[in-house]
Amino acid sequence: MLNEKIDKCFEIADVSGLFFVWQSIVNGVKSLNSLKQLKSHHTGKLCLNPLPAILLLEEMGYISFDGETIQIKQMPLKISDESEFTMYFSDVLLNFLIKEDVIILDSLSYNSQEDKFILLQRGIKYKHASYRNLLLSFGVISKRGDGNYHFEKQIDTITRLASLRRKNKTEKELLESLERQRQEGLAGELFVLEYEKKRLKNHIYLSRIKQISTIDVSAGYDIISFENLDSLSLDRYIEVKTYKGKPHFHWSYNEIRISKIRSEHYFMYLVDYNRISEEGYSPEIIQDPSSYFKGNNEWICTPESFLYEKISEVVDK
Repeated sequence: MLNEKIDKCFEIADVSGLFFVWQSIVNGVKSLNSLKQLKSHHTGKLCLNPLPAILLLEEMGYISFDGETIQIKQMPLKISDESEFTMYFSDVLLNFLIKEDVIILDSLSYNSQEDKFILLQRGIKYKHASYRNLLLSFGVISKRGDGNYHFEKQIDTITRLASLRRKNKTEKELLESLERQRQEGLAGELFVLEYEKKRLKNHIYLSRIKQISTIDVSAGYDIISFENLDSLSLDRYIEVKTYKGKPHFHWSYNEIRISKIRSEHYFMYLVDYNRISEEGYSPEIIQDPSSYFKGNNEWICTPESFLYEKISEVVDK
């Protein structure tokens, strides 16, 4: 979890400054005050804000810190120089910032002409400027003239983490969408089931009207009912299509096949999900939809996919 105190500062450190903190802790510095004193005696230019640097190492899990005392939890102790530190820390820093959503991967794109990954300016929020500046210092990203950023290092890490994050996000969104569609479709079917029971409330076999889709998903229809009060056999095959907004639906190959077989006994009920609870609402009912939609200029049919099957293997002679 990110420390809010880091967000309040603009600069944590540059590479040399953070390496100085790292080396100091590895070599035995055990307090913030000692680190500050060591910094004051350091010769040469050193870009370092001691407290945010310590807090960064704490939130990354390297040390524990109680506001003054520093204790090592897990730190690689054999990093010999700044160059080795830069290579090591660039990768772990990037992993950490992606995990904590400091870097918004949805703002990442690829420019084929430049052969570079580009992070939009909004890909790192302004409140995280200190982390952005650290990435710039480590050379992980560089500024572009348009205000966006190039990724200069850890490209394999970026592509791996971006792929994993988007895969997980896409799968989650897909599952949520499918569940939402399932719930809405179920609500539409239950509405039609009750609608049919009200329409045929005086039928002697009213209890035989039933939902089929929960038992046989390959039936090609959702509800079996009667045409009218005079029907003594189940002769109305109902496919329920629930929608939101403008009427639209997906119609499977199997459903179309069954509609052609049942012809005038096959009905499509178009249910507006947002009107289900509206008193007196009736769905749009289409009899023999396979004939109705043929050449119907009021509807547009858009094929979203095609199934290709190889008929036979070609044998060379």
